[in-house]
Amino acid sequence: MKKKNINQLKTGVLLSYITMGLNMLIQLIYTPIMIRFLGQSEYGLYTLVGSFISYLSLFSLGFTGAYLRFYSRFKIENNVWEIYKLNGLFLLMFLLMSVTSIVTGMILSFFPREILGSNLTRLELEKAQLLMRILVINIALTFPSSLFEAIVSACEQFLFQRLINMLAVVFNPLICLPLLFFGKGSVAVVTVTTLITVAKLLINIFTLTYPPYPSSSLPLLPTTCFHLEKLQRIFPWNHQTSCPPVRWSHNPEPALW
Repeated sequence: MKKKNINQLKTGVLLSYITMGLNMLIQLIYTPIMIRFLGQSEYGLYTLVGSFISYLSLFSLGFTGAYLRFYSRFKIENNVWEIYKLNGLFLLMFLLMSVTSIVTGMILSFFPREILGSNLTRLELEKAQLLMRILVINIALTFPSSLFEAIVSACEQFLFQRLINMLAVVFNPLICLPLLFFGKGSVAVVTVTTLITVAKLLINIFTLTYPPYPSSSLPLLPTTCFHLEKLQRIFPWNHQTSCPPVRWSHNPEPALW
């Protein structure tokens, strides 16, 4: 690894810890203020809906780790064409995850009473339904966004990625607090969160089109990107990392293709 990349890695680790510290500090200060502006009832509804919708993120199945593993292999081999195919395949998979989460979430949003309980008032159910739909869009956007973030990390641009995450942590409450002050409520909070997700996605896509990123880093969807046999080789490795078996087994690591 080059000295420049080592320095980026060290700075990236430092920024990660700073982001974690900022996140904890902001939550300690921001959460009581949010409860004061929203009220306990609406804040409870906001957290309840957010906790439920977060389960849709399980559709990712931990594929980001699998992507980093196989990207690193092809990068060492300097196999540009295989990186193209890998990026196209994973982009297709993550887009399918997004579509699946949107369809599932939107269907579930028609049944807020059955999901959240019958103790909510009509106005609370209507607000919960709106919150669910906005958060479903946010979750759907995180799937392709996580892939582009993984590509940036795979290209060893740790400083840029950690800086973007830190700015997102800081700007979220800075934008939400004035909106809460003017009485916009929880809908404004989840809308800001979704817009920040969109901004991160667009920044990562835009960044990958410029040096020092190789042209093969930007995912495309060539007609050769989908092969069933490739998925059959990815799934066993991904299963081992996301769902490790209880019983020890000595199985050879699967090759990709």
